[in-house]
Amino acid sequence: MEKILHKHHIIPRHAGGTDDESNLVYLTIEEHAEAHRLLYEQYGRKEDWLAWRGLSGLIGNDEIIKEKMSLNSSRPGELNTFYGKKHSEESKRKMSESRKGKNLGRCNNKWLPEARKKISESRKKNSAKYNFVHSEHGEFYGTTGDLAKAYNFSRASEAYKLVKGEYKSYKGWKVKNVPC
Repeated sequence: MEKILHKHHIIPRHAGGTDDESNLVYLTIEEHAEAHRLLYEQYGRKEDWLAWRGLSGLIGNDEIIKEKMSLNSSRPGELNTFYGKKHSEESKRKMSESRKGKNLGRCNNKWLPEARKKISESRKKNSAKYNFVHSEHGEFYGTTGDLAKAYNFSRASEAYKLVKGEYKSYKGWKVKNVPC
């Protein structure tokens, strides 16, 4: 049985590597996943983490796409992988055609109330939930925003700092367990 080989960039393109033959090696899928795991451990780049987990079958394409989109939108200027690139006229036409006749929930560049509500519900549904514990109030399961709202925190970010480990406790609340 013939092994499938992947083209691997020694210096990944997301780190400034090129498609030059001197920067390419051919690896099995397992070797390719391991190469990105090692790159992730050495440099801590999210792109290598995604490649490693995706090649290993630990995450699916939907999660990879979602993570890449969020990664690019949080990177300004040259750090964004789309920096300096332009959509072709053909891709612009296709995007325009796909939007025709659809109510995208905006009017005068502002979200309509029903669209805002859908966005809010979607974010709540997809938000990470945690187990918090308090000596007097007991346990609380929910998002950082839910905890902040229920117990009158000044900001939801205070509860988020608990989750990230910046605070050991806040107003007596502690994180019982943090998911990976």
